[in-house]
Amino acid sequence: MPYNNPKISVIIPVYNASEFIEERISRVLSQEVPSEFEVILVDDCSTDNSLQLLSRLAENEKRLRVFHQEKNQGPAAARNRGIEESKGDFIAFLDADDYWKPGFLVKTSAFLEAHSDVVCVFTGQEHKTLSYASSIAPKCLLRDNPPTESLVLEDFFAFWHEQGGSPLCSGSLMVRADLLRRIGGQREDFRICEDLEYWCYIALYGKMGFIPEILFVSDGARGADGRVKLTRKQRLARYCPRWKNAMPIQNWASRLTATGLPIISGSSFKFVLGSIASILIYSMIQDGRWSIAYGDFKDYRRWLPQNAVCRLLAPLSIWYPFWCLGCLMLFLRERLK
Repeated sequence: MPYNNPKISVIIPVYNASEFIEERISRVLSQEVPSEFEVILVDDCSTDNSLQLLSRLAENEKRLRVFHQEKNQGPAAARNRGIEESKGDFIAFLDADDYWKPGFLVKTSAFLEAHSDVVCVFTGQEHKTLSYASSIAPKCLLRDNPPTESLVLEDFFAFWHEQGGSPLCSGSLMVRADLLRRIGGQREDFRICEDLEYWCYIALYGKMGFIPEILFVSDGARGADGRVKLTRKQRLARYCPRWKNAMPIQNWASRLTATGLPIISGSSFKFVLGSIASILIYSMIQDGRWSIAYGDFKDYRRWLPQNAVCRLLAPLSIWYPFWCLGCLMLFLRERLK
C-alpha cells in the first residue's frame, strides 16, 4: 500500500526504567525521520518513579504519548496497548533499555515504502552482554563477504535456519500497522519468547525484508553509563519469572500451526521450532520442570541447534537419571554465575 508521508509510531514498554529512560527517549527523539512520528510509552505498572518521569517528559514534548497499565501484565500486553493507541502507518518497537543508531527510522520506513509486498523489515543488530562482549545478528553479517544490499526474503524461515538462530528481535524491525491491527497482537499469556512467536506469525502474512546494516543495539545488561547494572540477585529476579512462564514448544507454536499453511510443514520451520524449543527447554530446566523439558528434548532432538547446552544434554538424554544430573548442573551454574 503506498503512503503519502507515512506516520511512524514507536512503541516502548516501560517497567522500572527511571535510571535510564530519559537518555533512551532522547536517543529516539534525535532520530531523523522523513515524516511525522509519535513515541508511545506504556508504563507497565512500574513500582519506581518511571510513570512520573514519563509524564513530566511528555509535558514538554508533543511527540510523546504516555499510557499506564493498572497492573503489571508483561511486555506483550504493553506492546498490544501501544498498537491499540497508535496512529501511525508503520510501527516500530523498542525496549526501554535498548537503542537505535542514527538512520534506523529513515531506512526502515523507506524500505517499506519502496516494497509494497513486504509486511515487515528488520536490520542488523548488536547484542551486548554482562561480560561486555558483543554478538552480531544475523550471522551473515560476520561473513568475509557479508551482504551489502537490502533483501526481500522469499522464505523468512529458511533465512532463520541459514543463520542458525533468530535473525531479528523486537527493536530491530518495523511493521505495517494495518497488518497488526488485522491479525491481532502478541500473546499476552507468554512472558518468554512472546516476541519471537509474533514475528513468526507476521511472517505467515507476507514477505519480510532485511537491511544488512547494524542499526539496533540491545544493551539491557547495562545502564546508560555503560556499566554493568545487574548483580546475580537482580539477574535471577529478572529471569526467574520468565523461566516460570516457559511452556512446551507445542503450546508456543499453537497459533502458528493453527493457520494450516503449507510452510509450517517444511524443514526450515521445524528448525525454527527447534531453536525456540532449546530456549524453552533451558527455561523449564531452570524452573525445575525437568521431566517436561526431557519430553520436548526427545521429541525435537532432530531439530535442536548444536549449541553448548544441547551438546551437553544430548548424550545424557538416553536415560532420565542422567538427564536429571545434567539439569542439576545447568541449574546450579545459573545460580553461581
